[in-house]
Amino acid sequence: MYGRLSQSTAVRKAEIIVSIVNQLDLEAQFDLAPSQPLAAVLSADSTLQRWGLLRWALIPHWAKDAKLAYKMITAKAETVAEKPAFRGPFRHRRRIIPADGFYEWRTEGKQKQPYFIRMKDESLMFFAGLWDTWHGEELTIESCTIITTSAKTLLQPLHHRMPAILTAEQCQRRGKYLVHYHAERHHQGKDNVLLFPTAPPALGRVDGPVGCKERLGRPLKYYHREAA
Repeated sequence: MYGRLSQSTAVRKAEIIVSIVNQLDLEAQFDLAPSQPLAAVLSADSTLQRWGLLRWALIPHWAKDAKLAYKMITAKAETVAEKPAFRGPFRHRRRIIPADGFYEWRTEGKQKQPYFIRMKDESLMFFAGLWDTWHGEELTIESCTIITTSAKTLLQPLHHRMPAILTAEQCQRRGKYLVHYHAERHHQGKDNVLLFPTAPPALGRVDGPVGCKERLGRPLKYYHREAA
C-alpha cells in the first residue's frame, strides 16, 4: 500500500467544500510520509467539524508505547470494525483527510518508478480514516490511520490496495462518514482516477504533482484506460 500523499492545495480547497470552524496556516506539502503530521477534518461537536494535525500512523490509546504505530499506517475497510486497534476509533473517532493525490511505486528494470494518482478532473480526494489520542509519560500524541479498500483495475499493476475515497457529499455538514456507523463500501475513486509517472526518482524522493504534470503533460498510455 502507498506511503506518500500530497496536500499541496488540499487544505484551502477543502475549506470551500466542507464547513470547518477553524483554519490552518500550512505550507504546501507535496510529499507527506508516515510519522509526519497530516491535516485532517475531525468532529468538533454534534454539528461542527474542525481541522486537526494528526501524526500519520495510529497509536491506540491503550498501547504501552508508541512503537506500535508503525504497524498502523493503514486499516482495511473489510475488517476495520473488528480489529482491536481500530474498532473503537471506527465507532467514535473517524476523520477525513483531503489530498490532491497519492503516490505509488512500480519496479521498472532496476529502478522503482514513482507514479502520482489523482482524480481525472483534478478535484480533491477525501480519504476515510480514523484517529486516536495516546497519553505517554511525558507527551500526548494525536495520531491517525487511513482506511484502504481493494484497488481498481487501473491501479492493480502498482498495488492491490488503495485509499477509501469519499464523495464531497459524504464530507459536507459533518457528512455521512463522520456520523454513520456502517462502513463506507463504495468510493468515487474507483473509476475516476489517472496515473502520472513523475520524473525519475533521485535518492528516494519524488516530485510534487505540479512538477509531474509539467514534465509529462498527459497520463502514461499504458495506464490510461477505464476499469473493466
